[in-house]
Amino acid sequence: MTCQQSQNHQLRIRNLSWHVAGKAILEQVSVDYHSGELLGVIGPNGAGKSSLLRCIYRYINNYQGSIEFEGQSLQNYSRLQLAQRMSVVLQHNETNSDANVLQWISLGRTPFRSWRPRIQQQEQQILQSVTELMQLEDLLAQPISKLSGGELQRCVIARALVQQPSLLLLDEPTNHLDVGHQMQIMAAIKGLSIGSIACIHDLNLAAAYCDRLLLLNNGRVVAMGTPAQVLTQENLRAVFGVHCRVDIDATGRLSLRYHYPQPGEIETLHG
Repeated sequence: MTCQQSQNHQLRIRNLSWHVAGKAILEQVSVDYHSGELLGVIGPNGAGKSSLLRCIYRYINNYQGSIEFEGQSLQNYSRLQLAQRMSVVLQHNETNSDANVLQWISLGRTPFRSWRPRIQQQEQQILQSVTELMQLEDLLAQPISKLSGGELQRCVIARALVQQPSLLLLDEPTNHLDVGHQMQIMAAIKGLSIGSIACIHDLNLAAAYCDRLLLLNNGRVVAMGTPAQVLTQENLRAVFGVHCRVDIDATGRLSLRYHYPQPGEIETLHG
């Protein structure tokens, strides 16, 4: 067992920097991710959230620093090996397809695809288990292109889960969903038996469902810890330029109550 594994660090990022045309998109980012937790990556637009995920799943390779995944350098994994261990849910997914829901979700098994009957039966069992978990049983014959936003997002996550990854990466998984579907998706992610790292725009959702938060601004780490440690009035004012009250209820759950500026107050907030 490696030192990283013994400390339960599934992912270890050290001094990660990525520059484009002389501009720092990520700068000296270091993160220890603990196996099994839901880590929320938060920050304003342009903070580097999506870029961090892209480095982790190797869409971006020309960075400086190091990323270790399950005790090995990320660069030691082949594309196939990484696809068998890590799944990604992107902000935008191509659904202009004639496939039905079951066919579309089954594409997630591509890294393991084999036509031997034994494997086919195993794949069927995996598909059944995942579609039940994401409550998609009644939609399997429906065209993927005809689903509502909440239904489609459950399918996107299901396609990632049939890879049976040890780590799930999600870029704004609740984007463009109504409040009810946002909660449904976050509850489903929270209930998974695998670890997840998710870029999240809504800070109250992040506080309600994430075990820890990573706050980025201008490509740098501002804070990392529990929601109560990260979502302080000082951090929210400094990073987002907002005034808010941080409430913690009897169960320890944190929620934010924003001060909504009236005309004439905007300059005061950001000045």
